[in-house]
Amino acid sequence: MQFNKKQDNKPTQDNKPNQDNKPNQDNKPIQDNKPNQDNKPNQLNANIITDLIDYMFTQRNLTNFVKQKFVVPVKQQSKLSKQIVKTSKQIIDLKIYVPQQKDSLFWCFYILKHGYFNYEMEIINKYFTVEREQKFEYINKLKNVKPQLKMHKIKPFTVIEDNLSNGECISIKTFFALCIVENINIIMVNGRKIYALVLDDSKPIHIIHKNTQSGVHHIELDNSLDRINKYYKNYYNVEGFDSSLKSMTTYKLSELKELCVKLDITLTDNIKYTKKDIYALLVQNF
Repeated sequence: MQFNKKQDNKPTQDNKPNQDNKPNQDNKPIQDNKPNQDNKPNQLNANIITDLIDYMFTQRNLTNFVKQKFVVPVKQQSKLSKQIVKTSKQIIDLKIYVPQQKDSLFWCFYILKHGYFNYEMEIINKYFTVEREQKFEYINKLKNVKPQLKMHKIKPFTVIEDNLSNGECISIKTFFALCIVENINIIMVNGRKIYALVLDDSKPIHIIHKNTQSGVHHIELDNSLDRINKYYKNYYNVEGFDSSLKSMTTYKLSELKELCVKLDITLTDNIKYTKKDIYALLVQNF
């Protein structure tokens, strides 16, 4: 038996899935639901901030900048400069930081206390005002440490007080008195002589230099233990703040010769020096 295929049973255009029943663009996942830059958890912004940390004006960055900045000669009055100290035995290459104010020793102290960032970025043009205010404040602070000053042979107090009140520049004694107040360890290098003050073994020892020609003080940036030990070993360590020699009878001949080595005074090999001769050379060059 033959059956006729009915056209009505065929899928018609009306019965076919039409465009309305097909998934369309409106029903498809839209672009806003896809991961995009706006929906990332601020990763891009966080990365940008991280990348810029090394270029921000922070205490850490300024300190690193001072230590890593290119070096130029001292005679150009740059804050970061390079000084070659020549001796008969060696050449020492120093990276240093030079405050620009007249009382350079006071500002070396200020930097050691408050940091490079405060000195460079926060004071701006108020250096004169800050200096005067700080000096008068420390007159009162020093009154509280008179026993410590006396123990380190920093006296009389009236001389320190007058130096802070009326002096254009602070003296070595006044500088060390301020360091005692703030518990700062210091080695000051003056030619071939050093003045040392170590108050706390757990803290670093800072190195200050005095330019023997200009009288300007500066901070040596390399205060490593090796550098400090070299100063102790090769330079003359002044006891207290009396930089004068003791009487000749106080020294043995061997001690006078050792002083000549530390003060870089050359003794000619083929000349036989008496104790009096060597002492006279030391007086001339001390």
